[in-house]
Amino acid sequence: YSRGITPTNTPSKSQRNNIGVDLGFAREVSAVYVHTDRPSGLGAAWSVFVSDDNIVWRPWTGSPSSTFNTAQQRYEIEFPFVTARYLKIVAEGGNEVARVLVTELSVLQPRTAVAEETRTQDLHLADIRAAYSFSERVTTTVTAAYLNDRSGSLGGRRENLDTNLRLSVLQGDFIQHLASWSRSSQNAGGNIQDILTNTANYTLQATPLPTLRGSLSATHREEKIDGRRSVRYSSATAEARGTPLPRLETSIQTGFSRSRLDLAGDRQDNWYNRFRLSGSPHRSLNLEVGFGYQRTSRASEDGVRHRRNFDAGFNLRLTGTINARGNLYLIDDRSDNLSHNYLLSWHIVPRASLVGQAFFTESGSETTDRYSAGLTIDLNRRSNLYFRYSEVDFTDAGGTDTVSFQQGIRIGF
Repeated sequence: YSRGITPTNTPSKSQRNNIGVDLGFAREVSAVYVHTDRPSGLGAAWSVFVSDDNIVWRPWTGSPSSTFNTAQQRYEIEFPFVTARYLKIVAEGGNEVARVLVTELSVLQPRTAVAEETRTQDLHLADIRAAYSFSERVTTTVTAAYLNDRSGSLGGRRENLDTNLRLSVLQGDFIQHLASWSRSSQNAGGNIQDILTNTANYTLQATPLPTLRGSLSATHREEKIDGRRSVRYSSATAEARGTPLPRLETSIQTGFSRSRLDLAGDRQDNWYNRFRLSGSPHRSLNLEVGFGYQRTSRASEDGVRHRRNFDAGFNLRLTGTINARGNLYLIDDRSDNLSHNYLLSWHIVPRASLVGQAFFTESGSETTDRYSAGLTIDLNRRSNLYFRYSEVDFTDAGGTDTVSFQQGIRIGF
């Protein structure tokens, strides 16, 4: 399974980045390839999460095997095979390459050797979009997309029909109402389940002051599998963002969500609160700190689960050519997990840069250390030489100490 996506940054800030895929139905997968638009760094750490309903996620493996294939220009993340419909990978830590975009995500299924075979695929796509403005303040948009896939590899056929209705209303100069309804249906042959999903959203956005903005939002989603209601999800969120001082930004978010897993006869409630503060006490220094708390209860489990997370980061420009960055994450979720990473970059000359990074992870009694260094020499705007060193130490977790070297030339036209 391979899908092109909107270009997305690889890890570069003091927050975790994730990207995922809906495989359409539960499949057995064992690897994810993350394609990039240029050679990327080796310091990124990846985690794999899976879900049956795109609501409740569970970690599959915290330390998958990860390498960057320079020839194919992609991260190759491998892990013990798992069967799931929804899968996402989470990257954390800095990247010694200043800006790298993700261009494609490939999910691989394990296969045994088979004799030569021939497959055919008949795929039809159609979509339509219409927009109408009742006035300058009231606009609406309707979209619809149809897919018909007759592929022998999927055991027959697959038909998807997605429709969406969106309404926008401006009230005065400071308030905007956004409402939408979407319906998605998947009808498939063979032993693949038919899935019908209806989703309604409402958001109220307000900007009472140039330095203050807020929003209230609510979502309700229902999913049916083969005509039987499987999941009902409802959530409400309130958020406020402000700039109390010229170089200080803050945000506060609170919300509640309820997931009813009808087929499993279970229910999960989540209360969450998040706070973030970022500022620049000096033009060469940026600081950021965040705190989050989540309270989770399930009808099928006794007690309440509490999750607290704290993160902090800095970005310091030491000179016009030397920059330092560091991030720290602390998660208290039944066990303590601590990770911190540091990056130092030096633009030796306009066409050459040297980058070093250290990444440390502590999970329970296990620790993992990663180190990397790289030299990049730009030949022109599209071509460069690169030399990289990387070391990953899993000895404390029962693994091995792995050292790798990469060198090459990239030429663009």
